[in-house]
Amino acid sequence: MNLDKFIQRNGLPDDVSDSAERCYLPFAEWLDERQSLSHSVHPLLSTRGVPGTHDVVLGVSIIERLRTLQQDETVKVPRFDKSRDDRYPLLSRVVTV
Repeated sequence: MNLDKFIQRNGLPDDVSDSAERCYLPFAEWLDERQSLSHSVHPLLSTRGVPGTHDVVLGVSIIERLRTLQQDETVKVPRFDKSRDDRYPLLSRVVTV
């Protein structure tokens, strides 16, 4: 199921969708690999968003948490700082279902 549709269907705030889609690995964890790919494959691979730059485990855990969320429970979601090209610490959100 499309994450945006799930969030809309369950009345969750739009920024939860935005956060779930921004599950990038912390900058320091993939910097070396990103630089290597940009030299060996293509310069655009130095940016976030390409395969290998997402924290898949975090993304799956957020989706699973959203699927089981009950009224007034919290979910921790990532926030991303484009100016630093890095994510902030996870933010706890109270979500009303």
